Amino acid sequence: MVIGSVRDHAGVVLVKDAVLVGPGAPEIAEENLAASFESESKVAGVAYDNFIRLANEAGDEPAATIFSQSRDVEDTHAKLYREAMGHMLEERETTYYVCTVCGYVSDGILPDECPICGAKKDKFETF
Repeated sequence: MVIGSVRDHAGVVLVKDAVLVGPGAPEIAEENLAASFESESKVAGVAYDNFIRLANEAGDEPAATIFSQSRDVEDTHAKLYREAMGHMLEERETTYYVCTVCGYVSDGILPDECPICGAKKDKFETF
């Protein structure tokens, strides 16, 4: 059952309170988290650095800033996927707070202000 969702900075729908059941469900979830961690790590470490370099070469400071913030969000997502794998193995539940402005995700702590874009805490969605 899906209780709710929100779109992240890339327009991806994040689903909260979804339940994956059936044979192999934990293994599938763990594989998906591992693949997501790898994907986010590559994007943060390669693609955005190139985008930032190109924006700087073009003298487009606003674009460079947005790409820098996006890179930082992707790096945070990679760390969250790695932590989520640990949470799953420990059977630990946590609350996530998603910045609706830039997509930053905080694990267990609602920040007063987004460390990426500066949005105030009322711009965070609880998951």
